[in-house]
Amino acid sequence: MTPRYAKDLLVVHHSLTKDGVTVSWSAIRRFHTSWRHGDQAVTAAEAAALKAAGKRVEPPWEDNGYNLGVEFVSEHYELLAGRPLSAKAAACPQFNANERGIHVCFVGNYDEIPPPEAMLRFAAPHLAHVCGLAGIVTDSTHVIGHRDLNPAKSCPGTQFSVGRLIALMQEA
Repeated sequence: MTPRYAKDLLVVHHSLTKDGVTVSWSAIRRFHTSWRHGDQAVTAAEAAALKAAGKRVEPPWEDNGYNLGVEFVSEHYELLAGRPLSAKAAACPQFNANERGIHVCFVGNYDEIPPPEAMLRFAAPHLAHVCGLAGIVTDSTHVIGHRDLNPAKSCPGTQFSVGRLIALMQEA
């Protein structure tokens, strides 16, 4: 059977890092669909003024940079939709990973603490299913952290065990 989405990577991210300020899925979407200067969202008028002053300003994206998100919402975990699975992500340009991968963002700061086991157990069967649709092998070569492609990043967090996530996905 031909995979429906023909990707070869699942790239794992987290949202609250030393180089990012977004805490929730809705905040991620707002930030990514806004004009941006550094790590700040700015209005169109502010963006025009910054550009006129020779500053670098990024235009809004059509959606957030990830295909999927996992967040604790009102006493339970949810799998949240971002860009369509078939769409190019905007989360990690290294090694053509935006084209090659499905990108999932675990909402939280996993540099400081590990993600809750319940979060990983919730996400694992969903991500295993998505990997099956895309033809992504659930091993450490194909399910990777953003940091594996960009060593300047800690993403999905220094306390996040991608190996644990893979083990749970393989059990699903």
